[in-house]
Amino acid sequence: MHRGHVVATCLDIQNAFNCLRHDYIIKTLVSLGTSEYLVSFIRSYLENQSVTTEFGVHGASIALQVGVPQGSRLGPLIFTACITRLIESLRTIEGVDCVVTAYADDLTIILSGPTRKHIRALWARVKKRLNKWCEVSGLSIDMEKSSCLSPRKPPHFSLKGKVLRRSKTVRVLGVHLDQRMNFRFHVKKTCETAIQRLGRLRRLGVERAALSSRGILATYEKSIVPYISYSVQSWQEALKEEWCQKLLSKVTAFAARMATKAPRRAANSAVIALSGLTPPHLVLAGLAARAEAREHQRISLRGFLNDGGTPELRITEGWHLHPLAPWDGGLNIVIQTTEAATAFACLAPSNRAIFTDGSLTSSVHAGAAIAVYSDGDEIFREDYRLPDHCTISQCEMVALERADKQSGAR
Repeated sequence: MHRGHVVATCLDIQNAFNCLRHDYIIKTLVSLGTSEYLVSFIRSYLENQSVTTEFGVHGASIALQVGVPQGSRLGPLIFTACITRLIESLRTIEGVDCVVTAYADDLTIILSGPTRKHIRALWARVKKRLNKWCEVSGLSIDMEKSSCLSPRKPPHFSLKGKVLRRSKTVRVLGVHLDQRMNFRFHVKKTCETAIQRLGRLRRLGVERAALSSRGILATYEKSIVPYISYSVQSWQEALKEEWCQKLLSKVTAFAARMATKAPRRAANSAVIALSGLTPPHLVLAGLAARAEAREHQRISLRGFLNDGGTPELRITEGWHLHPLAPWDGGLNIVIQTTEAATAFACLAPSNRAIFTDGSLTSSVHAGAAIAVYSDGDEIFREDYRLPDHCTISQCEMVALERADKQSGAR
């Protein structure tokens, strides 16, 4: 791509499924090498359609020459085959630096060149192919819904005698692009929608259905994270910016507050750490890295088991995140021998104290314990086993959570 001028034109095909000509469909299928039997079958499928109108005792019927049935399985496939011919035609224009993407009836054409004059000449060649395709297919471009976007002032693009509207933001395959190309608008729009969805979850799931804290966090991870991480690979550079991290943290903190019932004035970072969630910009950066690894490397099961896999893809099933962020100071955890830990624990009964312990036992099972003493007497004790994949820090954190509840109760 050139560094001079870049213009993205987003075109909407007007009434696409209802106006596609049947003769163009058959011609396209034949050019794609479709078998005679299948072409005859589709021709019969298309030609045996009619529209009937009745008014009192009068009625009229007309055979349809255009359109593919919407809602059918064959309709979208036929339309995709026809628009693919347009995309191939645009990409093969000699001397034109052009990127074309299409989804259903939305078409995006990105042109680049050193000067505005060069861009205008490129658009003239693209427009010629586009007008020709519209003429033979029976389709047209909806100028009201179409627009163009450019970081700089673009030349005026016209189509069918109308000037293409210039827009500050456009949406391409679900990603919002703005003039500055920093994805700030996309992140802001996505986070606002995510918070609205969490608000509905609070009203319906928490207040009415009494959804538990674990259910809230599970809903966030299974529903909200996939939504805010949509196409993160294309805008992952924005994750390094402070403004992006703050916007994403608001979403995670909203879910964390519902789960922990923390007050509104509590800091977002503190609430996220308390809930055990990982800061969202780190989660999204990991998802982007995995997507890139999947694109550039094919991993076999044998290679993965023989340490031939990509480190980013090695995920332990059922792994739980540490409640405190590992990049912060966190807890002052000291790993001691059994004898040293026992000696330290014996000091607890001498005064008012709460003793906690998080360990991996000799059987490699993770466990945690809490003992509460008052004036030398043990008034509460709890031992419990945790999943094998827990870390010592996680065991200690669980014990501290129990201790915090005991301290608040007394």
